[in-house]
Amino acid sequence: MAENDGSETRAKRKQAVILRAAEEVFLTSGYLGASMDDVASRASVSKQTIYKHFGDKESLFHAVVTNVVETADQEREEQAFVVGDDLRADLRRIARRLLRGVMQDRVLQLRRVVIAEAVRFPNLGRRFYELGPGSTIDKFARAVEDLRDRGLVETADPTMAAEQLNWLILSPALNRAMLLGDRHGLTPHDLDRYADAGVETFLRAHGTPDLGERDDLRL
Repeated sequence: MAENDGSETRAKRKQAVILRAAEEVFLTSGYLGASMDDVASRASVSKQTIYKHFGDKESLFHAVVTNVVETADQEREEQAFVVGDDLRADLRRIARRLLRGVMQDRVLQLRRVVIAEAVRFPNLGRRFYELGPGSTIDKFARAVEDLRDRGLVETADPTMAAEQLNWLILSPALNRAMLLGDRHGLTPHDLDRYADAGVETFLRAHGTPDLGERDDLRL
């Protein structure tokens, strides 16, 4: 058993090395421009080793997408989307963490690569969407449904409301970063302000009347 555990540990280490190398190559060269020879060279392994662990180029890229999205913000688990008694404060906490995670350089780079190849390789885009925006919207939808049941928000369609909340938080900063690249000029303070404003707009649309408005967040 100990010997098997050692083999599994070595295999996981090898996979991690290959994933790091593959991420560098894909983010630098794009999907089509990425070479398995380059990945092998950076990882100091043979191409046969890569194929043994990941099968083919598309599977390797899927693994890179999964790894980048899941490690971008290790705190974005289910409990991170739980909203307690202070609705506004909890939503702002969630929104700030979400936006900062999405705006990490490696996540933005990966998003650009996926968008560039989405027409030719729709499975790549689908994988990124399922792990990123799709997963976030599903969590928001469950949270919104719970808030509706508690009488804190009003909506006939929690999923639609969740999509609105997600993109109110992300769209201004994300669009700026996608179009302006590394020179988007947004500071952590800017990101928090965008996140807070997105939450406030959502609450004005869906919050119950007794929530009131925050004067410091008026646009």
